[in-house]
Parts: sequence; structure tokens; C-alpha cells
Amino acid sequence: MTIRRFIDPASGHVAVYEVPTDVGDPDDPLAPCNAPLSNPVHNMSYVYFHSAFDPMEVAVDATDVVVSHLAIPAGSGGGGAASVNNGRVYGNVTRTHDLLAHDLGYVPDFFLLLGSNVVHPGFPVQFDSADGRARVVTAYATASRIMLHEVGVQTTTPLAEISITYTVMVLRRPPAPINSTLWDYDPETDIVRMAGDRFRSDRRYLQVVDGGTPFGIPTGRTADFNNGTFRSVAPDGTIRDIVPATFRVSFGQGGPGWGPDGNYKGGFTGDPSVLVQAP
Repeated sequence: MTIRRFIDPASGHVAVYEVPTDVGDPDDPLAPCNAPLSNPVHNMSYVYFHSAFDPMEVAVDATDVVVSHLAIPAGSGGGGAASVNNGRVYGNVTRTHDLLAHDLGYVPDFFLLLGSNVVHPGFPVQFDSADGRARVVTAYATASRIMLHEVGVQTTTPLAEISITYTVMVLRRPPAPINSTLWDYDPETDIVRMAGDRFRSDRRYLQVVDGGTPFGIPTGRTADFNNGTFRSVAPDGTIRDIVPATFRVSFGQGGPGWGPDGNYKGGFTGDPSVLVQAP
């Protein structure tokens, strides 16, 4: 295995990668042996670093925020189905929570964590499989704040209030190059600068780790749909099915017990995750 660092003035990029083949001139950035430099997206398994990628600089460090979720009241019924789950009628309530302020002036990438798991959109943070009442959340960013949108699924039984500690981490966009220096190491400061200061080793970037106390970034799907409902799978493998097998919907006549089971019937168990942590 050969590891190569290639500084390419033509493209303005710097890359560190495993050489995938001996084919081609090693000095030619477009040669097959340098494909991770010229075409990193399709050679990800060989790439250790590429200045075209976002190195995920931490702008706001991991910050715990406690959200007091109010009780989800019982639904009052009406509309739609003739009978649902032995007479229970479903509805929903929505609420919005202000999690954190930032001063970036643009809509940033960010992470919302619950324990060691990234909270994906529509993440069930509280549910009761007895009748399907639930609380699901989706986080979003504005140019100045990180917000949390909450949807409460109502049944004829209320869902208790709960306080949940979320962890928010906000990322900074990689800056545009500010000079023509593609590679520089200063032995006095021990700082490496690459791609016109697009990357500097004195900035705080997320790090891929094998152990410690990392959190997981999903590399694929976080949810699956089957039989008219969904299954959520967290990066640590925890499965959340919020719709019970007793959920049935009958349109028109048929009575409360009529209709097929409405629960998830697929086999999704989650996709792999990459473990990362802030330095």
C-alpha cells in the first residue's frame, strides 16, 4: 500500500490518499493512479484527505440544552376514518423550541444529539406502543438559531410531559482560499496550512475515532417505510416502532376490529455509521 500526498497547482487542491493502481504517470494528476485526487467522490475508499471536501470545522462546541416538552393532550376525535384502533381517534399537536443562538450569519450544518446518537428528522423521542401516542422531533437551522420542531401524535390517552437533554453542535463552512499557498508547515507554530488556508491544523475539526466517547453519523438511511408506517433506527442500532400492531383503520363500515394490522412489517435494521468526536 502506497500513501501519496499530491499538491496540484492546476486545480488548487491538495490530497492525501492510498494509490489505487500503478497505471499511469505518478506526476500526472489525471492519471488513473491519481484518481482519488482528480475524482475523489468516486474513490472515497482511498481518500484520507482532500481539500475539496468539507473538513467539518466546529463553530459551536457540543452544548447541552434541556427542553421541557409539555404533555400531549388526548385527542378529541373527528374526521377521516370511521373507526381507528377500537374507537380511538388520532390527531396531532405541533410546537417549536428555540435551542441555541449562533452568530454565523448563514444557515449552517449542525448536529443534534440525544445521548450518543444523531437525531434524524422525525426522530421519536417518546412513544407508547400500547396505542401509538408519540412525540417526534425535527431540528432545523436559520441564519441565527438552531430550532426544534415537535409533533405530538394524539390518541384518546394523553402522553406525559418530559424533559429531554439534547446536545447541539454547529459547524462552520470551509472558507474560500485567501492566498495561493497550497502547502505550508511552520515548525515554530507547528501549524499546517493547505489550499490557500482553506484548511489549517489549528482549527477544530471533527475526528473519526474507533473508541472514546464519540457520536455516530449515519452513512445511509435512518428510517424505512413499510405497510403505511415507518421504523426509525438510531446510529447505535436502537429500533423505534411507534405504531402498534393493534392499529387498524376501517373506511366506511366494518367496525373497530376490521382491517389489517397497521404496524411496520419490514426488516430494516439500520445502515452503518461513522464514529466521530470533536477534538
